[in-house]
Amino acid sequence: MCGPVIAGDWSIKTNLSETLSINDNNGLVEDPDGFLFGANSKLTLDILRQSRIDEFLLSGSLGYQTYFGDAADIPSDRLLPSLRTSYLRRSKTTDVSFGGSYLL
Repeated sequence: MCGPVIAGDWSIKTNLSETLSINDNNGLVEDPDGFLFGANSKLTLDILRQSRIDEFLLSGSLGYQTYFGDAADIPSDRLLPSLRTSYLRRSKTTDVSFGGSYLL
């Protein structure tokens, strides 16, 4: 790789989150899913490179969501992947950026 591609400030960040939800109004609120408990785990990874003239970001996450309880119609477990990337190039008069994302 040439020098300008490698040169710049690099950062890598990760994050892990766990969420538990409880539906205590199962008999009062019409809920099409009808779950009592839900759990969600999510792991993210962000890679960022910045320099004076450009910036590159690659961000991805992988999550797992599940429901459980006494309800009759419990949704199936789901894997929730996502990916996002962007590139920004700066000049004296104009900034140009490109980006893309995938989300399930």
